[in-house]
Parts: sequence; C-alpha cells; structure tokens
Amino acid sequence: MDEVQTVGLRPLHGPGRPGMTDMRRLRSVLLFGVAGAALMAILSPVLALVRDTTGHDWYAAGKLVVTEAMIAVGFDPSATTEYTAADGSVRRITRLRLIYTVEAWQARSHILSTTTDNVLLGAGAGFAGGGGTDAPESPSRGA
Repeated sequence: MDEVQTVGLRPLHGPGRPGMTDMRRLRSVLLFGVAGAALMAILSPVLALVRDTTGHDWYAAGKLVVTEAMIAVGFDPSATTEYTAADGSVRRITRLRLIYTVEAWQARSHILSTTTDNVLLGAGAGFAGGGGTDAPESPSRGA
C-alpha cells in the first residue's frame, strides 16, 4: 500500500511525481516569509526607537544634523547657537563647537544603531515567522 503525503488536496510525493514539491505551496510560503520579513523590518525598529530613545536624543541628533547642513551650505561656523543639554541647561556655543559635541554624537549614534540592529532582527524574525504559516498535514490514512 503506497501512501501519499498531501498538503490540502495536492500530493507532495506519489506515483508519477517522485520527489517533486508543490510549487504553489512553495511560492506562498516564500511570499508569506518575505511579507513577514518586510513588515517586521519596519515594525521592530519603530517599537525599539519608541522604547529606547528619549526626546533629548532626537533633539540633539536633529540639532547636530541641521548644524552640519548649515555649515556645509556656507553658513558661518563661528556664529553662536543655543543648545539644551540633557540636564536641561541651555548653552550658547558656536556651530563649529556644536558639531563636535560628544553628547550630540552619542545621541545620533544611539538612534542609528538602534534602528539598524532592529531592522536586521525584525527581518530575521519576520521571515522565520512568516514562512511557517502553512504547516503540512499528517499523512492521510486509507479507510
């Protein structure tokens, strides 16, 4: 008695199809895996940024980027600007000094590393979780 393993109504192995896989099932598993990876690659870093960063991180990183851009397009690097430190104190420093502030660099680095780490983590988790949505049934038994 030759048993045929089935997924739904399509035989995976059996007479006339030795060792062939159902291409529709394979395509759907890959599609769900890629969709899961894309969704988790977006969702995971967003949740991590909300959880792991502060308002000051975003302020410092944004101030750093804008100041670098202003200097790059020709604004005076020796002009003063106000910068609010993490402890709440307001400092008047030059633009050039602001772009070398360790606190601002650390804030930007923290945001970027949190994002990249969680994109990779989310994509891996999404592909692993999305690919296992269509589990095969147990082999059918003759009546």
